[in-house]
Amino acid sequence: MNEASTPAGVEVVGLVKRYGPRGAARAVLDGVTFDVPAGSLTCLLGPSGSGKSTILGCLAGLIEPDGGTITIGGRTMDRLAPHRRPVTLLMQTAQLFGFLSVAENVGFGLQVRGVGAAERARRVDELLASVGLVGLGDRSPAGLSGGEQQRVALARALAIEPEVLLLDEPLANLDPPVRRELQDLLVEIHRRTGTTTVLVTHDVSEALALGEQLVVLAGGRVAASGRPEELYRRPPTVSVARMLGIETVLTGRLNDGVLAGPWGALTVSAANARGPVTGGRPSTWVIRPELVEVSSAGDASAGDASAAGHAASGLDVVVETVRYAGATLQLRMMAPADTRIAATITTAAGAPPPVPGQRRVARLPADSLVEVADDG
Repeated sequence: MNEASTPAGVEVVGLVKRYGPRGAARAVLDGVTFDVPAGSLTCLLGPSGSGKSTILGCLAGLIEPDGGTITIGGRTMDRLAPHRRPVTLLMQTAQLFGFLSVAENVGFGLQVRGVGAAERARRVDELLASVGLVGLGDRSPAGLSGGEQQRVALARALAIEPEVLLLDEPLANLDPPVRRELQDLLVEIHRRTGTTTVLVTHDVSEALALGEQLVVLAGGRVAASGRPEELYRRPPTVSVARMLGIETVLTGRLNDGVLAGPWGALTVSAANARGPVTGGRPSTWVIRPELVEVSSAGDASAGDASAAGHAASGLDVVVETVRYAGATLQLRMMAPADTRIAATITTAAGAPPPVPGQRRVARLPADSLVEVADDG
């Protein structure tokens, strides 16, 4: 497949979009600002209504913002018609032309741009090969599976070699195995072409797996941005932690390196604090579920461990739910004061799994707890 045109960076500054009557309009985008580095794969993550798809519509020129600026490759996009922008938008549904063959769908943009028949046929063959559809050019889109249709739509989007590829949850309607295949395909094509890509998703695992950069949206604003692994390891706020799938949130007072609350007491690490670990200040900490350790049935209680002189690292909990996920178990447990603790543990051979109603000790290592700003 030919190399894409020179990748372009995207700069969004103060983007505003309101809907509704004057005086009672609701801001779907409220001063959104972020950068997409040239050649990157950037994921926009957020719940429904956070403004993700509206941003893509503004980038593509399909939605006129009420304020702010969009720059692509150093060129302002203000009031520039969609067909004049160096972008291609791929939606949740493939939206193929049913009256055209697969090959004709892929080559449609090339034909509109006046590419000759021989060159067009060569490019279409390359594109179909790149998305794993060799030999299907003569087929009708109606005879393809949903995953195959999205592959055709992706090939068509790439055919015109856009400077920026916009993906609006293109895998949301696919079965999990097909979805994983196409996730791998997107990463491979991005690696090969270097096309600047902006992917909208509400799926945390997809955003963490695909994105080189992550922009987290909430309430029409950017809540956080950065590398996915950095945000997951050290989320800045409670809301960002929750959006990244981190459920355990502990609030109390911090003094001499110990966080104490109605749920118990835990030793924390100064390296993961946002301020001094003394003075009795209010403080909120989170921990990722895979870092929570769960004791075997019948082990000593958290109180017994503390009395024996060990650092406070455990909470007495009652198992509420156990979800089997193949190689892991996903646990939701309740600590004192109705404090939820979530854990993901491996299904060790021979070890009896936790069951609902069982009392256990959840151990939260000090170096795994991270302090966050409480924006709730």
